[in-house]
Amino acid sequence: SGDRLMEEFFTVVGRKDVNDPNSEIVPCGCVTRNLAHSSARVPHATVQIITIRSDTGKIIIHQRPSFVRNAPNMWDVLGGHVSFEMGIFSSPNGLEEVSLETALRESREEMLVGVNGNAHLISKSHLQQIGRLCQFEWGVNDPNTKNVEYSTAYLLRIPPNANISIPFELRDGTVQWLPFKEISWSKLLAFYQDSKIYPPPSAFENSPFHQGFADGIVRILKQALVENEI
Repeated sequence: SGDRLMEEFFTVVGRKDVNDPNSEIVPCGCVTRNLAHSSARVPHATVQIITIRSDTGKIIIHQRPSFVRNAPNMWDVLGGHVSFEMGIFSSPNGLEEVSLETALRESREEMLVGVNGNAHLISKSHLQQIGRLCQFEWGVNDPNTKNVEYSTAYLLRIPPNANISIPFELRDGTVQWLPFKEISWSKLLAFYQDSKIYPPPSAFENSPFHQGFADGIVRILKQALVENEI
């Protein structure tokens, strides 16, 4: 049907050697959005994008809307699902190439950047991959989580003194502008560590981040604390 043709398909991924938990992640096929987020727990590829100002080195994170189903009011980074393309199998670096294209698309869709009153076009040269392909996992070892993702992370560098806006399009076509904060990487890590303490320290409770952090950024922060290499 026409609806079926318009349905969005995500890229299914898995370990090249199923018996080796450290083997590389490879594309395996495709899955619909609804099935990817169901009890079937189909592992799929996503991207997470950390925006950083090239002059101050500060990270830009935004607050998700209050009415969304997943992680309302929580703080997050840009990101999205890696859409399935048949070409992903025709190149030895197919997954890497499609992931970068996804990061570029999501960056352009989810953040508006202006410099001196002119629109700034984000290009691939502004994106830098962090770590390994699909390094940042979510839900893989948690049977209670329906969403199983392998994320590739990128740094998005924006020019000095750039003005940014983060739009969120509603179903009726109107746009809501999401609040955002600029923060150093070390302070962000510290706030994340405080968010895991119960009861949370007063400095965290009184901060703008007291609503907590969404899983998109959490998967990166968790690994950064473990590996201390990001």
